[in-house]
Amino acid sequence: MDETSKPTNTNEGPIEEEIIPISIGDRVVRVARSQIWRVEADGDYVWLHTPKQRYLLRESLDRLEERWTGHGFIRIHRSHMVFLPLVTELRRVPSGHSVRLSSGPDVVDVPVSRRNLKEFKQRWIHKYHHRGNGTSHAA
Repeated sequence: MDETSKPTNTNEGPIEEEIIPISIGDRVVRVARSQIWRVEADGDYVWLHTPKQRYLLRESLDRLEERWTGHGFIRIHRSHMVFLPLVTELRRVPSGHSVRLSSGPDVVDVPVSRRNLKEFKQRWIHKYHHRGNGTSHAA
């Protein structure tokens, strides 16, 4: 792939696309990291969520966090990691805080732990949300 055809993230420079092979029954599908908007831990596995589908992968959330943190993902809870550019809201809820992810017409809320809240706010508000439009507001 030449430099002009690489996906880019204007906030972090050129990024390399990672393709994740996932076994589903008697077939293997390829899912691009750029299609994934959140990751949810499930024991020794993770669910990779895209706006249309979710895929089960035998991989730890810790391992994916190590590989994907520099590619726009952030751990927000012991069981959840999200793609930061798709976070549209930080909300205070009865159980603490949650973030809202939006991809086209699809919307989902994901919990944020108290332990991860400060780092999330720093990365999201200062890097992705603060665009000088006067609409940013931290919960």
